[in-house]
Amino acid sequence: LQVLSGEGDRVATLGADSSLVVWSAASGEVLRRLDLRAAGHEHRTMRALPCGGGIITGVSDVPEDPAVMWNITDGSALCAFRQPGSAIAFLELSPCGAKLVTSSFSDISVWDVASGQLQREFPSPTGGLFGVTITTAGARVIGWFMEDVFVVDVGSGEVATQLVVDAFVRDFVLLPGERRFVAFSGASAAVWDIASGKRACALAGGSNGLYHVAVSDGGSVIAACGSSPPMHAADQWLDVWTSVW
Repeated sequence: LQVLSGEGDRVATLGADSSLVVWSAASGEVLRRLDLRAAGHEHRTMRALPCGGGIITGVSDVPEDPAVMWNITDGSALCAFRQPGSAIAFLELSPCGAKLVTSSFSDISVWDVASGQLQREFPSPTGGLFGVTITTAGARVIGWFMEDVFVVDVGSGEVATQLVVDAFVRDFVLLPGERRFVAFSGASAAVWDIASGKRACALAGGSNGLYHVAVSDGGSVIAACGSSPPMHAADQWLDVWTSVW
């Protein structure tokens, strides 16, 4: 689910059947429906451009199935971002919408969204990937694998910071200001400082289940949900933390 445009008047959903649907938030009316599977794409992740006029979909098990930017007004494909030699396992859009990062389980690509041009390719410095994100200005990519978190400078392709957290990272949230992040494991969560590589504080709560994480725009509220054991509907939980970091 993604909210489109600054007014929040439209929302978009991407179904398990790779159908992309744009809805009116006020009436619930379907404004646009795109069958991505019919267009040759098996996508299961989407990101909305901040301007509200486009959506990028991607992440597929099909080798070289590109991420695609769609015009939600007329349903046309505007641009394709193809991960060289492999399927896209992860993607993230910079908060300003100018840059896109895609990756396989081992290699990372950074793209200019407006032109569709590939700007930088580099391998994961840890040898693997469980997720990636990109900073607001698109100057740095952050990735994680097992207990390792790394920051790569996009301009040089060099590792700026690499640190080891104290638990397997299941999910990750970069906090506003982009100086700290929250690493979530199955049984714990903690705020880490990127510059020092040290844990700033632990977040009490949670259980031994998969996390799904969200952070408020100002960064004062973090919410995580899951179940114990994972995917067990009878024992679900929700944790909310406010201004403890």
